Order: sequence, then C-alpha cells, then structure tokens
Amino acid sequence: IASGGFDRAVYLSDLRSSGSGSVKWALRSDVEALIWDLHEPTSFLVSGEDGTVAKYDTRMGGGSDPVWSIAAHDKACCDLSLCASPRGRGLLATGSLDKSVKLWDLGVGGGEPELILSKKLKTGPVFTTTFTSEAKPLLAVGGAKGELLVWDVRSEESVVKKYPDL
Repeated sequence: IASGGFDRAVYLSDLRSSGSGSVKWALRSDVEALIWDLHEPTSFLVSGEDGTVAKYDTRMGGGSDPVWSIAAHDKACCDLSLCASPRGRGLLATGSLDKSVKLWDLGVGGGEPELILSKKLKTGPVFTTTFTSEAKPLLAVGGAKGELLVWDVRSEESVVKKYPDL
C-alpha cells in the first residue's frame, strides 16, 4: 500500500509480509494526491501542495529520485486521474486550486510529460478530477463552487490530435 500526507513523504508498505517496514520517499511539499500508474504497476504519481507532479518507480528503491517531475500548476495540485482506456494510455488529468484542469501526455519510455491542454472550467478551485472507467473518455471535475462538471475530453481538438483513437 502507498500512502502520502502532510509530512512531505510517501510511504510504501508490503502488507503481505510482517515486519518488512516501510520504504520512504521524501518530497518538497505536502502530498495532495497519490495514484498508482495504471499502465506501469511498479510506478506511482504524486502531486504536491506546491503544484508539482512527479512519477516514481518503486523498483529504484526508497529515497530514489523521481523518473520525472514537473511544475504542473501555480498552486496546489489537488488531484490526479489517468485515463483507463487502452486508447488513452498516458492521458493524465490534473486539477488545481489555480482553477485549472490540465491534460498531459505521459508518452511512453519515461520522458517528461507534454502539456496537451489547460482549461479553466466553471468549478472554481478544482478539488477532484476522475476519468470514467467506461470506454467513453469522460472526466468528472468538482470544485469549490459545489457543482460537478462532466467533460468529454474528445471535444477538444488538441486531445483528438494527440489521441486520435480515443
């Protein structure tokens, strides 16, 4: 299990074995969101209060440097969501207190993510972003205004250009 918090760290524990302890990665800011990479099960993505998003490979061991790290937002990056569709492999959504949702292409091979689109929706500061698990790539976005917005990301030309089969 992986967990992260306001102690500026991510901990990884193997609950199958007793007494194995936890492996730790120290971060520069408090953890806002932490998800496993759907397509690379030994890697996790973490976002911070400082707006950064980073990818770590657990095979490199605790305390290792991130595979990549980007300044994704100007304020806290509150949530991360990966598109579960195989046709959308590497499509990452980030939501932030800066009121923006950004779509990123993580590509293949571990290179730094490429920004596809940044959009300020009518949700106010963004607290949550979640791709549906359905074949249709819908992104649910919730924010400070208390409303939930459902966005078909295929309506954006830049997304279709990068992911034509989505």
